Amino acid sequence: MFQNCVFCNTVDTRQWFKAAVIRALKTMAQAATGVIGGEVMLGELDWRVVGSAAVLAGITSMLTSVIGIPEVEAKKCSENAMAPKSETKAVAEGTVDE
Repeated sequence: MFQNCVFCNTVDTRQWFKAAVIRALKTMAQAATGVIGGEVMLGELDWRVVGSAAVLAGITSMLTSVIGIPEVEAKKCSENAMAPKSETKAVAEGTVDE
């Protein structure tokens, strides 16, 4: 489920952010196009409605991308990989105090 999650240590955050922003912009354009088409059919075009629908679609896309996006390559994320890097190193070396 969390194979390409942004919180996983095996994911390049810069690469993830770039892919997530591109995906969000495409989603915003699609949402705006759909709302413009629907508004024109009703005979009245309100740009505030178009803008708010596009922004909401972009926010939803970014939040969905947190779980993972296929454009970013990463190793399978285990529970240990979700831990901070210093903690992961300590677990690997066996120096964790419990």
